[in-house]
Amino acid sequence: FLVNNRIITLDRSETITLMKIYELSGKYLFVNRLELFNNIEIQNRNNYIYILTSVSEHSHTLVHCINTENGDIIFNEWFNSKIKHISFSDNNYYRLVQNSGKYSLNSGKLNSVNNKINEQKVNLPIHLIEPYYLHYSNSRNCILFKNGIVSVKNGSIVGNDFFPFGEYFNSAPEMIIFKDYLYLTSDYNSLIFRINKINYWYVNKFLNDFSDILLPLFLFLTALIFLQLYRHQTRLLNELISLSSVGAIFIIDKNGRLIRTNPLGKDFLGISDNIPKRKFFNQYCNYDHTKPVDELIEKSLKTKESYTQRININVDGTNKEWLCNTIILTNIAGRFRGLVFTGIDITEQLERNRLSNWAQLAHDMQTNLSTIRLNAEQIDIISENNKARQKKIFHQVNLLIERVRDIVTVGRTDKLDMQIASSAEIFMAVRNEFDDLMFPNIQFQTNLSDFPIECDKAKLIRALRNATENAIKAFKGGLGTVTLISYEEEHNACFVIRDNGPGMDDIVKKKMLTPYFTTAKSEGGSGIGTMIMQHVTELHGGKIAITSEPGKGTDVVFYIPNIFYKRKTSSNKRKFRNILK
Repeated sequence: FLVNNRIITLDRSETITLMKIYELSGKYLFVNRLELFNNIEIQNRNNYIYILTSVSEHSHTLVHCINTENGDIIFNEWFNSKIKHISFSDNNYYRLVQNSGKYSLNSGKLNSVNNKINEQKVNLPIHLIEPYYLHYSNSRNCILFKNGIVSVKNGSIVGNDFFPFGEYFNSAPEMIIFKDYLYLTSDYNSLIFRINKINYWYVNKFLNDFSDILLPLFLFLTALIFLQLYRHQTRLLNELISLSSVGAIFIIDKNGRLIRTNPLGKDFLGISDNIPKRKFFNQYCNYDHTKPVDELIEKSLKTKESYTQRININVDGTNKEWLCNTIILTNIAGRFRGLVFTGIDITEQLERNRLSNWAQLAHDMQTNLSTIRLNAEQIDIISENNKARQKKIFHQVNLLIERVRDIVTVGRTDKLDMQIASSAEIFMAVRNEFDDLMFPNIQFQTNLSDFPIECDKAKLIRALRNATENAIKAFKGGLGTVTLISYEEEHNACFVIRDNGPGMDDIVKKKMLTPYFTTAKSEGGSGIGTMIMQHVTELHGGKIAITSEPGKGTDVVFYIPNIFYKRKTSSNKRKFRNILK
């Protein structure tokens, strides 16, 4: 798209989106990495563009503000509003907010978007329903609803009218305000309105339209409210069913029959789309891990009460902890209609809480390790053999301190300390952490291509070190070779840890990147190393790929986005080499 004599493109891949800015001549200017989802909308004000993105029409919206003159990202901010309910002026942002069924227009300064507590709020008329979108033009905001339109300027409502737009438009139409006219258009209909100032318009409209039909209108509105409540409940259930992030969902009627379920629920029961619904729920519970869920649903049906309960579930030999809820459904008259069951896997969250506690313990351990190192440094040693042992003590204490920091890193911070680093130096730092005397059964080999990469060097070394340690553990004391490989491909820096060990079968390989998964729990393994690998890679916007066959070894490949790849002209290569020196 074209903004202020700048050509802006969005290059999307499975893992990353790059925004590139060019001059009209085609000269490349800037590039930035953005986080984008399924829905995207772009607004521009003077030298700034706002890229709004959300997962769905009903989710929160992430806003990127970019200065087209220098390519800087001014801010990235989440708004608790739909993507079509946000607009911007030169100095302010505006967003439509719903609270207890009422709508308000909230606004704030762009330089203080992180503090939404002090937002100015304009309450909108309570009879307006189902907003289409918010439009900023000519120093005013126009909010189009399904049954009316409101205009707000300088914190006050300056225009308000009721009109059944929903009868003409199934979705949000395009809006243009020119002089004293409002144009609304869609694929099938167009409407043109003239904007007039009418004194006492609300009183006049009420007297003209409702004075003779007040009672029928009251009955009609009452029926409409009940209809909207019914539609809202139906729509809510449909939305819940379509979401995978809420876990497994079952809708059960008052007789205990399964009416609907989402894909996670089908996987849990082991059923497919071809299996008919409306059988009793217990007829679908043919596996041992489904029995606790069946018991909770039976209990809720019998007592007609809602319950919240934690359930331990063993699926394919893996223990999971689910937070389960049953929600009683009633009709308008309050009669029992059935229930909704939701089951969310909270195993990872519990493990994260445990890891946070470990992080506090690890932080305390750092002081003790530093004291050991300090005392070892102050010992006066004459024998050369003892000096060598002292040096090994320093090395092992330093390694232990770094491993303690692993836990602190994953348990406490998601911030990256980005810097330009050498890919070869990163892997050599990993190699130097493994003393040949400590691992006499392992032969280390390197095949390194040296190139610059922007990353958090310390965190990336920690992730690669844990992958290397996993490769060493795979040999279980036997002889083997671990090879460290680095190379470039388009957009990515690639780091490979290869071993010629026993390899993995498909079941283990599938679970390998599951948080906290370990094949060595009997030997005290906790899965933290695998968690660190995945956590650090995700922070960099990258991914991990595993290739393995039983008896043929394993390749673990880290793909880390590298914005330097396409900038490498001859002069840039010399510049990067000078920086690395």
